[in-house]
Amino acid sequence: MAIKDVQLVVQQMMEDEELREVFDDPVTFSQAILDVNPRWYQKKIMRDKSLKKVARWGRRLGKTFCMTLYMLWRAFVQPDGRPERILVIGPYGIQVDTIFDELRKLINQSPLLQMSVTRNVQSPQRIEFGNGSLILGLSAGSGTGKGAPSIRGQGATYIFLDETDYMTEADINSIMGMQLEDMTRIGIWCSSTPTGQRKMFWSWCTNASKTYSVTNKELWLKTRNVELCENYHERTDSSANGWTQYHYPSWCSPNWSEEMDAELQAMFSAQGYIHEVEAEFGDETTGVYNKAKLDSSRFDYTYEDMKQRSPMPDRIRIIGSDWDKYGAATQIVVSEHDDELQKIRVIDRVEIPSTEWTFDNAVNKIIELYNFWRPQKIYLDRGYGEYQVEVLKKKIGKEIVKGVAFNEKIEVRDPTDNTIDKKEVKNFMITQTQILLERDQLMFSKEDELLIKQMENYQVVKRSVTGKPIYTSENEHAHDAFVLTILAFNLEFPEITKLLEKRRIATIMGKVNRRLETTNEQFIFGNRNTSKEQRQLYSDLEGEPNYVRHMKSIHYSPPEWLRRESSWGRRGFNRQSLTRKKL
Repeated sequence: MAIKDVQLVVQQMMEDEELREVFDDPVTFSQAILDVNPRWYQKKIMRDKSLKKVARWGRRLGKTFCMTLYMLWRAFVQPDGRPERILVIGPYGIQVDTIFDELRKLINQSPLLQMSVTRNVQSPQRIEFGNGSLILGLSAGSGTGKGAPSIRGQGATYIFLDETDYMTEADINSIMGMQLEDMTRIGIWCSSTPTGQRKMFWSWCTNASKTYSVTNKELWLKTRNVELCENYHERTDSSANGWTQYHYPSWCSPNWSEEMDAELQAMFSAQGYIHEVEAEFGDETTGVYNKAKLDSSRFDYTYEDMKQRSPMPDRIRIIGSDWDKYGAATQIVVSEHDDELQKIRVIDRVEIPSTEWTFDNAVNKIIELYNFWRPQKIYLDRGYGEYQVEVLKKKIGKEIVKGVAFNEKIEVRDPTDNTIDKKEVKNFMITQTQILLERDQLMFSKEDELLIKQMENYQVVKRSVTGKPIYTSENEHAHDAFVLTILAFNLEFPEITKLLEKRRIATIMGKVNRRLETTNEQFIFGNRNTSKEQRQLYSDLEGEPNYVRHMKSIHYSPPEWLRRESSWGRRGFNRQSLTRKKL
């Protein structure tokens, strides 16, 4: 059918009184034309006619998917009576690409939309419709620090910002400048999971003129009643900024369960859970570890007390060591699991002063400590210690000695949808240490002021443009040696740390053979019963920032047989569409 004929048919449909209701409402349009039934919270924001809307939602609620539904409705229906020029902006190009993948998927499942598209290109991302509407994808280029130069000069009738909290203020200033051209007609919809930073996204949310939220978790899970649980707050003072905010935590998903909650609490630190699940900004603190918890984890014993125990208890012990290329002393920490107290206790720390033979002395000391403590595993910093790792493997055994590069990736199963998430080792082991500390499962000697001081002073000095924390890089070697022992406990003896309740989160790192899972191994790892294509999809996500993996999980979703195993379900919608008989 020629495009003119398609537009004529569409025009006749829109003029039909019975069919008009399908096109007037973005939710009904999604149900009838796209075969998608949005969830209750998606319906609310889609039907809101505010010109400035902000979605502060927890992970896996379908923030991006909801925006794509609304984009297609505006482009096809043109509710303002003019061709739409819609800009889709993300921090990076790869994120914009993923949004357009989802747009094309929705278009392809609707014959009417498919026939209405006149141009569909990927470089740059661009979809044009026969009615004159355009959806254009642009990257803010947040990694360049140049303030979104590609955005300047672009006109728009509607602007969509995804993962806004990962953009720089310079990016957002350039983008918001476009709305100044006609603030009474140009709409803007932004969404993000909070990172905790006090930037533009935080300001839009905290000073929103109107806020819809569900914050009483206990009442919501008990009743699942929107009218009873949803709060509405209207700000009327001078700080009101004109935004309408929708704040919904992850547990607003209809598929939420206690099991899923337990796994997410095990996956994240307390602060991480606040950001990712509760969609709260949390406290703006730079210290990584809770000082009150550190104080309560100090016990009255000395390392000499630990050495003089007779008989020496038969317990699981780990040695961790961190060294510095530029002259700092090498630190060696020994931790053991106290099976009576159910805590991990630091029982020894040795410092090797910086000399011409520091690395050789450290190797000899580790051998000496191994012979005394007989640890099950030795985890060593591989960054500046490749030589030492290989020497110790030969002298002690490669099944005991493990070299760890802090920037390598570790595979962790996401409990929300069973996909494989790759995390940087350093971030992973610090998060696990935070969790154990918050659960009162760590013990430090009051006598070891250096280790305690390094734990107290360990900070997030800044964040990368993708939101990844950058930690202290000075006077942290005792801390790093200790968290290496926590990493070893978590990877080699997950039954001790008990961080991962019920179903273990599957983990692989280097040549570590013991994995943090039990019965789900055949489909969690993607290297036994999964297809070659699926393993390649997982591999393609390696090294991507968190938000990219979050977005990619839409396109690279698990295969159908894996989705059936998940208690989470599809994050964006329920397949219960309206009938198409009228059409």
